[in-house]
Amino acid sequence: MAALSRFISCLGEKGLSFFKLLKASECFSWSEEANTAFEQLKLFLTKPLIITAPQPDETLLIYIAATSHIVSTAIIIEREEARHAYKVQCLVHFISKVLNESKTRYPQVQKLLYAILMMSHKLCHYFKYYKIAVVTEFPLGTSSATKRPTAASSSGLSSLPPTMPQNMKHVSMGSI
Repeated sequence: MAALSRFISCLGEKGLSFFKLLKASECFSWSEEANTAFEQLKLFLTKPLIITAPQPDETLLIYIAATSHIVSTAIIIEREEARHAYKVQCLVHFISKVLNESKTRYPQVQKLLYAILMMSHKLCHYFKYYKIAVVTEFPLGTSSATKRPTAASSSGLSSLPPTMPQNMKHVSMGSI
């Protein structure tokens, strides 16, 4: 289960009740509670996340998360769906990377910029052909946020443009 958690989002949360039952006592006996928890876990594992292909006129939203050791990005599209008052967000692609020791010392804004750089290299076709909105609380589109110290030039951050490309804009979290 630990190995699967690297590939399946929120597996720890979904399997928590089952894992608690296994750790609850030294002498484990299969009960109705254990069976229910196991069935819920099986149901979650048998319904894979559906990835959506974007249409040519859609704007892609990029959500970025950066912790001290990991950066993650998700490309999302918003679509109107019947019986929904608001647009529904659908996953297009997800990338997560564990930072090496030198990158863990980056300031938070540089980690976010690194995540955009990483995604733009791996998924360059999305960056070439779609309008993109980067959704974060950090002002990535301003000149003060994109200044880089000289130490970052060896890490690949020097290839980031001084301002956002024409097809990319910054959107604050509060406006979504």
